[in-house]
Amino acid sequence: MDVSNEQKKTDERIILDYFRQCYPDFPGGKLIESESPDFIVETSRKRSLGIELTKLHDPEAPDPGFDKNSYDVRKLDQQMIEGIIRVKEEKLAIYNKQMNDLYWLIIFIDQFDGPESFNIKNKIGKWNIHSSFNKVFLFEMFSPDIYIFI
Repeated sequence: MDVSNEQKKTDERIILDYFRQCYPDFPGGKLIESESPDFIVETSRKRSLGIELTKLHDPEAPDPGFDKNSYDVRKLDQQMIEGIIRVKEEKLAIYNKQMNDLYWLIIFIDQFDGPESFNIKNKIGKWNIHSSFNKVFLFEMFSPDIYIFI
């Protein structure tokens, strides 16, 4: 694993650990780093949860990874979230080879955008989003607010 991949995995782990602290219904269990999906939580000997993390980004642009600026959160709209979900759903066939019981997608926002310039809660309140993931989250890291679409 090269340095950039090591740093990406470290960053992903920090984000997931923070999400785990902020989300009271996060299941207990052994957390295992993976590639497809990013993490697996073994909740028991026979049950597991696959978790994929992605930064909020323009789904029409190449995946920015963790080393580039995220998409301007003020331009957030339902189509953007649906586009990110569709891109990640294409990988569910690969994830299913892991034989996990459930799959979550966590879309995180890692930039500071104060409430005086943008209010996500008011914007996403009426969105009706569907996905093959068992749960899809939008995680505002600086709030820290978590919005559950599914």
